[in-house]
Amino acid sequence: MHGAMRAIPRAGVVDTWICVNRMDAPYQKVKLAPESLAGIDAFRDLALNARAEILDLCEGRLYEKNHEILRYGETRQDVFFIISGHVSATMYTPSGRQITFQVLGPGSMFGELAAIDETARVASVVAIDDVFLARISGPQFMEVLTRNPSLARATLARLAGLIRFLCNRVYELHALPVRQRVQCEILRLVVTEGRPDTPNTAVVTSPPTHEDIASRVGTQRETVSREMAHLSRMGIVEKRARELRIVDLDALRAIVDGAETQETS
Repeated sequence: MHGAMRAIPRAGVVDTWICVNRMDAPYQKVKLAPESLAGIDAFRDLALNARAEILDLCEGRLYEKNHEILRYGETRQDVFFIISGHVSATMYTPSGRQITFQVLGPGSMFGELAAIDETARVASVVAIDDVFLARISGPQFMEVLTRNPSLARATLARLAGLIRFLCNRVYELHALPVRQRVQCEILRLVVTEGRPDTPNTAVVTSPPTHEDIASRVGTQRETVSREMAHLSRMGIVEKRARELRIVDLDALRAIVDGAETQETS
């Protein structure tokens, strides 16, 4: 961007752009508006005055697609709230292969683990598309956490959900063959990023690439491409320009459930 002005993804969220040279930081600082934090899941039960207090402590940032927001092993303790856009939590093997743990979208938070236990980052976080974030320092986050029980409960629920998610990932990696892992990921995409079209169909707009899906399920891009072609021949999925259409959700669920039942029987 190099200091250029850009359109805001959601009207009314931002009042002013403050341009930052790329040589100084990989983001633009942005002035947050009073409603900027309205869509953050952890703040849903907060009183308006408590939300306003947190807003005063936050700094708005815009990161462009593919920019690294957090780096594995670094000791900063900032916490981020996603106002718009998506990020991925990733690591890289010594050979350079990307492993994606989780993709997060609007309303989510990340970085809270380092703020809570004051240790190094356990993964890198990269912008999947242009991402608008609110940043708060770790110590300030912990202060507002202790003063707001509803925020503390929401944070605990977020961490419990993360543990459940990673448990499912570990199970899939160890218990299911690769084609079933791909099928599970497609079904997960429907839940996290898809929109219902009919009771038995859904559409995922701007779906991840086959390489991205491979990094999430621990396989190669070619394997994902073969499985997507197989699902297409079965009439379960349909790839269109900039969208993935799941034509038969019931059939996809039946395949996934059948694989898991076969493994546990």
